[in-house]
Amino acid sequence: MVKIITLIKRRTYPLIILFLVLVLAVYLYASSQKKPAVRYFNVVRGAIISEIGVTGTIKPPHSLDLKFQTAGRIRKIYARVGDQVSEGTTLAVLDNSDVAAELAQAGASVAAEQATLDQLRVGTKPEDIEVERSRLAKAEQDLANYYSSVSNLLYDAYAKANDAVRQQTDALFTNSEQDNPYLTFQVTDFQIKTDAEAERYTAGLELNSWQKELATLESSSPREVLDQALLYGENHLSAVRRFLYKVREAVQNATNISASTLTTYKTYLNDALSEVTAALTSLLSQKQDIASQKITVEQVRWELNSKLAGNLPEQINAQAAKLEQAKANAAYYEAQLAKTILFAPFAGIITRVVPSRGDVITTADPIVSLIGNGTFQIEANIAESDITRIKLGNPARVTLDAYGPDSVFSAKVVQIDLSSTIVEGVATYKTVLEFNQNDPRILAGLTANVSILSGKKEDVLYVPSRDISTEGGGKFVNVLVDEKNNAIQKTRIETGLRGSEGTTEVISGLKEGDKVVEE
Repeated sequence: MVKIITLIKRRTYPLIILFLVLVLAVYLYASSQKKPAVRYFNVVRGAIISEIGVTGTIKPPHSLDLKFQTAGRIRKIYARVGDQVSEGTTLAVLDNSDVAAELAQAGASVAAEQATLDQLRVGTKPEDIEVERSRLAKAEQDLANYYSSVSNLLYDAYAKANDAVRQQTDALFTNSEQDNPYLTFQVTDFQIKTDAEAERYTAGLELNSWQKELATLESSSPREVLDQALLYGENHLSAVRRFLYKVREAVQNATNISASTLTTYKTYLNDALSEVTAALTSLLSQKQDIASQKITVEQVRWELNSKLAGNLPEQINAQAAKLEQAKANAAYYEAQLAKTILFAPFAGIITRVVPSRGDVITTADPIVSLIGNGTFQIEANIAESDITRIKLGNPARVTLDAYGPDSVFSAKVVQIDLSSTIVEGVATYKTVLEFNQNDPRILAGLTANVSILSGKKEDVLYVPSRDISTEGGGKFVNVLVDEKNNAIQKTRIETGLRGSEGTTEVISGLKEGDKVVEE
């Protein structure tokens, strides 16, 4: 029995082994004939989010270094670092007393011109005419008084000139009243001596002529005669003074007189010159007073005639023009005064005060630094490839390097520059974002990492962006149409929003559940 079992085992084992080998061979053959599985993505519906990441710097909404519009000395500084100021607050003032005085005078001129215009528009009252007549009578009387004193003034001037020539200098000449007067001393310069002697002869002639002119002059003489007498008197006094100057020059160059005599001569000449100069000054002053009073009389007469004739439209218009001119002058000084006062252009906080009281500054010197109270902003440069995807009002998520990625702030795009700026060879556009709300952690100068939401769509079909190919201007994907046989069909699609996470919206060409072969 044992022998039989042993014999069976020896014959069966080889058959079993052979059977297993055949099964394995069949399996391996079948496996080699089967196509490998294809990786694919099931087209689904969901949300597409498009974001643009940039880095920027936090800045206050307004930041200015304020300067004066004119140079000057600091009179007062009201601003202090850390002060909260409102728009229009006075921060500093230059010494402006001169401009303030000019403005006050200009304001007074405006008031005067306005009063004159009002009076012209109302018309002339009878009492105003009487006032003008009284003014004219007084002006004419004052002119008459000036003329009435002319003869006495000229008599006095002649007396002083005569004394200066024939008394004060008499000891310095011999034959002084003859045709050939001589100096009683020697002079180092012959020309100076000759000039002095010639001028003495001329001075005598001038005095003689003057005396004859005055012989017929009275206070009641016609005004034209008195005017002529004043002119002649001025010429005579000038000639006498010229003589005295020449004699003084001769005395200064005298050689044969003692020191005491020389001192006496100089005293005579100084007294004579003082007399003649005083007389000439009085005469010129009288001429000026008469000329000025003549103008006054004519002006008052014209004003009276104007009032008698009534106010013409041309007069009113002319006065209105004068008023406008006065107002323009006042406005000019108001503007000049404003340049000496530094105002806060907006509400904010003072961050720096540069000069001190008494410092002299120019228009180039910063005085006060001011930052605004509004919401802080972020300035970032966005490349030209991304700028078309951004629009005003786009929301953004912001993190700050100072606080790490866990502190997230919200912001929005408020400004996009229309012109580009080249940064490291790349055209970029400065874009400004504004925080949605203030936070004490937000400080000017911090670095901000910004993710701007440029687009978002809900419940749309999408596929991985990497699985989309472009050919001839069209977009294509490979769709698995027979999973069993791995049959693939190239399908044209229309795409929409491209997401930041590697997905792209499919507008047409696919339906939910389609299997897009992954590249």
